[in-house]
Amino acid sequence: MDEQRDYLERLLKTFRVAALITVSADGAPSARPMLTLGDVSTREIWFMTRLDTEKGRNIQSNPNVGIYFATDGDQRYVSLRGRAEIIRDRELIRTRWTEQLQRWFRQGPDTPNLALVKVVPHEAEYWDERTNREERVTLAS
Repeated sequence: MDEQRDYLERLLKTFRVAALITVSADGAPSARPMLTLGDVSTREIWFMTRLDTEKGRNIQSNPNVGIYFATDGDQRYVSLRGRAEIIRDRELIRTRWTEQLQRWFRQGPDTPNLALVKVVPHEAEYWDERTNREERVTLAS
């Protein structure tokens, strides 16, 4: 199990963009591309969003989310399931802020309704065509 988790950790570090999948109040899934903030790991994955968006509302009503990473060229894929937490701490938002976010949040870290989304994954599946590996890994209970 440690070898699987270590391999997953190395694989996750190669991704910067993920599809964050939330579930609406009527049970419909919705996915959108999101820039990850900082290092991606099996312990936590960070995003930034506005709370007055569909994904913000979805997370507030149902914190169970999916995250999907993919590369086309070398055919590596990771699917995570976990629980999202909304964090409104302005100082932490400023700490996690990167200039890449400016295109979506024009007022910078002072954008109204801006919040961090911290996802703690509890289960992962990965596929790596280069090494012919396919595994399911339980990360937390």
